[in-house]
Amino acid sequence: MISHYDSSKDKVDVRISLEDEQRTNLDSLSGVYVPGSGNQMVPLDQVTSQVFDTTASTLSRYDRSGQIELSANVVGMPTGDFLNTYLAKLKQEAPQGIIIEEGGMNAEMQEGFTGLLIALGMGILFIFLIMAAQFESFIDPVAIMASLPLALIGAIAGLFVAGSKMNFMALIGIILLMGLVAKNAILLIDFAKQRLREGVEVNKALIEAGLVRFRPILMTTLAMIFGMIPVAAANGAGTEIRAPMAYAVIGGLITSTLLTLVIVPIVYTLLYDFKRLFERKKFLVQTGEEVKQ
Repeated sequence: MISHYDSSKDKVDVRISLEDEQRTNLDSLSGVYVPGSGNQMVPLDQVTSQVFDTTASTLSRYDRSGQIELSANVVGMPTGDFLNTYLAKLKQEAPQGIIIEEGGMNAEMQEGFTGLLIALGMGILFIFLIMAAQFESFIDPVAIMASLPLALIGAIAGLFVAGSKMNFMALIGIILLMGLVAKNAILLIDFAKQRLREGVEVNKALIEAGLVRFRPILMTTLAMIFGMIPVAAANGAGTEIRAPMAYAVIGGLITSTLLTLVIVPIVYTLLYDFKRLFERKKFLVQTGEEVKQ
């Protein structure tokens, strides 16, 4: 660009270039003159030298520094595994002063991963608040929430057995597990509370709840597991992305179903005894005050 052409509406850059026949070989550059000292024009070949080398087709800069962008489509393995291996090797071999940053789809996935963690926490909070409103108690939902860590243990175990790692889709599977596992515990505790209102002792009520609710709990769990098996066993394009979700759901359902029938009744019994003890002390305090009056 050597100048600008200003019209009444636009400002157009003026650029010069050699004719097509003058750009056929490097010898044509010998006829190009550049300003030298003393306002004299000097041939370009007197101040430059011809060197044959490879270079990028375009030069990009970011924040006043040179930038090279590498992009690829990963096939046959999760994107996270590929990036961990590639970045570890790149950081070892990269020269001093080179800054390596992730961008594109992977950066968006990292942001989405953080959002999913927040969604998981909010989901657990809403589950607790809804159950507290339904049961009209803050103690009963605690026993149901005790089943959620059991699902998390199973999800991690399922990923470990399958040789997979925690990724975006696996976290979606864990969020899905929270509702499924809480549903099983709700079936158990709700039946036990019905029997308690009928005057049945707490231990007997929980045993009956386990026997009566075992069949519907097992049916819904098996239905979800068999529904996830095709996703886990699929062998095609893109299956390595969806498979961790199935591994997490299957592992979480297996462990939570087995342990929920044991851990949740134990936790509920302890909380029930604590509640009865608190009510008894409160009654004694109120009775003592009435006697004093």
